Amino acid sequence: MATNSALTKVLTGKKVDSVRQRATELDIDFEDGSTLSITLSAATGTVTLTSDDDKVVYKG
Repeated sequence: MATNSALTKVLTGKKVDSVRQRATELDIDFEDGSTLSITLSAATGTVTLTSDDDKVVYKG
């Protein structure tokens, strides 16, 4: 799967607090209190968040 470089720029430097997925809605909560809401193309779509050292933070 290709990396979404536009999304990578938005997320760089932020620390993930929690991730919630309900069908096609994905919410990523950050430690600074902000939330990013993403609509996936399908409920079975996958998203992988990795840390700066390429460790998987969330895969869903």
